[in-house]
Amino acid sequence: MSKRNTVVPGARRALDEFKAEIASEFGLTADNITNNLKSSHTGYITRELVKMGEKEMMKKYNK
Repeated sequence: MSKRNTVVPGARRALDEFKAEIASEFGLTADNITNNLKSSHTGYITRELVKMGEKEMMKKYNK
């Protein structure tokens, strides 16, 4: 499976919005997000996505 494929169809827009939100925290604009994201930035984004997923799982299983 390609890195660019999303598991959930239609999730691309939400992921792009999330990337833009994180990029703005680094002072990047929408025009230069892809050119300026370095491995530390993408690592940060990955950690944030994992945190969000963990929180959602905790909500689901702690009912």
